[in-house]
Amino acid sequence: MSITDYADKIAEESFGLSAYLLFVSVKCASSRADLDGLKEDFLNLVEYLLMRKKIMLITPGVDVTRTSTHVPKFNIYDKEAQWNASPQNAVRYLREHWPKNLVNAEDKELTYYLYEMPGIIWIANDGSLHAS
Repeated sequence: MSITDYADKIAEESFGLSAYLLFVSVKCASSRADLDGLKEDFLNLVEYLLMRKKIMLITPGVDVTRTSTHVPKFNIYDKEAQWNASPQNAVRYLREHWPKNLVNAEDKELTYYLYEMPGIIWIANDGSLHAS
């Protein structure tokens, strides 16, 4: 079975979570233990969720993170913050920026990547948006 066979269940259980935690969910659901297999499962899941309008990604380089000392120019409801790339182009971007020379799925470079990649905007069944 492929990871997309479990995609809806993973999406339901991971709703609202970060890319890092979505990767952890993939690791738990995947029958593949090798890092290359987990990478493909993760990217296939992201593409599946993008195609089915379960998620959007934040436009690369756009800051939507609010802190106690910083108010960003955009938020997840702003069209400029919502990346309008096709699912295939978005995943191509993620693939091209995937860290090289990873040792394993616990490699700190992978953790950094998953936190620094374009953020996930989850789309609820009622159409409301939720940032990860």
